[in-house]
Amino acid sequence: MDEDAILAALNVTNQTRCKPPLDPKEVEDIAKDVSSRYAPAAAPAEDPSTLVLSYQWPQPPTDAAYYGLAGEIVRAIEPHTEGDPVALLVQLLLGFGNLIGRETHFVADGARHALNLFAALVGSSSKGRKGTAWKRILRLLSRVDPTWVESRVMNGLSSGEGLIWAVLDPIDKKEPVRDKSRRVTGYDTVRVDEGIEDKRLLVQEAELSSTLRAMGREGNALSAQLRGAWDGDTLRAMTKNSPASATGAHISIIGHITRDELLRDLDKTEQANGFGNRFLWVCVQRSKALPEGGHPWPAELDRLLPRLQQARAFVMTVKEVHRTAEARELWAGMYGQLSEGAPGLLGAMTARAEAQVMRLACLYALFDLVPEVRPVHLEAARALWRYCEDSAKFVFGESTGDPVADRLLAELRKQGQLGATQIREILGHHGSDERRKRIAERFVREGWRGSTWSPRAAATARSGRPCNRLQVLRPHSRQDGRKGLKGRKAPRPETGRRQGRRKGTKALPGARGARRRGGSLRSEAAERVEGGYPLRPFSPFRPPQTP
Repeated sequence: MDEDAILAALNVTNQTRCKPPLDPKEVEDIAKDVSSRYAPAAAPAEDPSTLVLSYQWPQPPTDAAYYGLAGEIVRAIEPHTEGDPVALLVQLLLGFGNLIGRETHFVADGARHALNLFAALVGSSSKGRKGTAWKRILRLLSRVDPTWVESRVMNGLSSGEGLIWAVLDPIDKKEPVRDKSRRVTGYDTVRVDEGIEDKRLLVQEAELSSTLRAMGREGNALSAQLRGAWDGDTLRAMTKNSPASATGAHISIIGHITRDELLRDLDKTEQANGFGNRFLWVCVQRSKALPEGGHPWPAELDRLLPRLQQARAFVMTVKEVHRTAEARELWAGMYGQLSEGAPGLLGAMTARAEAQVMRLACLYALFDLVPEVRPVHLEAARALWRYCEDSAKFVFGESTGDPVADRLLAELRKQGQLGATQIREILGHHGSDERRKRIAERFVREGWRGSTWSPRAAATARSGRPCNRLQVLRPHSRQDGRKGLKGRKAPRPETGRRQGRRKGTKALPGARGARRRGGSLRSEAAERVEGGYPLRPFSPFRPPQTP
């Protein structure tokens, strides 16, 4: 209660129960005294350095992402569908990037990048309207290249060999030539399979979780083949009886999945081996409720379709896409931020930001009928990438990629810090001190600012069994950068004679035994207490500086 409320209550009590009533000035003094004694404690100010980030559903992309012809097409379709506008945009860019083939490309650091993309649309089952948005885009692209839609858009991805056979090179086999006596007199080359002439392939998986589970089966080479397909490498299946290869394949993937399925079925190996960071992770949801549905072919598309067909014809004349001088200047400023990376599983899933942004920028440029990337195209690509990055934060940002570390991190968020006994209980009494130390070091190495691990914390000069503590405050923000994480060595505690027999020092009880064990933090703590300056907890590494 504030002072006014206390005074009002006291006045009522004074009039009804006090005989005779007290002087109003005296009642006012009592109210002031009570309010000063029992004033509610001010809520402690939240220290930004102790907050753990909690990632929310990403905000929609800015208008910059809906630049040019791609944005006009999305705006024409969006009022007539419950699909998410960003789902329309990403699938339009991806579908067009596959439809145009692999001849158009850009070069980065000597590597050739075609404009094929992988994207995973993450949303709730049915209510996410992921398939609804794709059907709209597929109907539009069928007016541009019906053959591609009919024969080069497939599903059912389950094995590396199956992927290769969908874009197979011709297979020639040597057959023996025999004479009348059945003796081999030579060999003829016989074509046993004509292969696939059109190397374009868009795989649309409405249940990406089934593909992820298939990759987890022993001996399945799908993950390696998909990584090679994104890179534009030659795909090979080196089996003895039916070797096969695919050169010049141009493969794109659209996968639909829920967040729970993704976290459950994406194997730890795929998180770390580069499979995940070849995908654009896109959170989608139903944009509106249309009980009667929308028009299947909005009239505005009749005006935009010729421009899309013109862009398709223009691409056939473009081989390599370059950046303009202004775009190179903007790219120089963007590159450091894009290549910075992030800690934990999130960093592993967004590690190819530079290549993804450039592929998107090239597609925006081709929609504009120009053979070069300009600053506006980079801005559009960066705006869309930011949404993909925020989506990845929502999906993966709460995880480190290590189940044991995730359990510890969850408890740390609840309790602030954990002692050795608590950590041992979380690990089921199976985690060694070395295992716990490795987890703590990983937290700091990957940018979880404020992580501390004190195997023998010198926080007190009292003797007794030393304590262990693990504390994680919050991960680095992008503004924090990575300062202080590299090139720093652990402070080397003094040991043995150098430590225990300095002039003017006196070891506390137990220090002599600690010296026999090869070095003591406790005796150094005693020395520093004697010296009259504050203690500094020791750890096997120095925590990063606070910005």
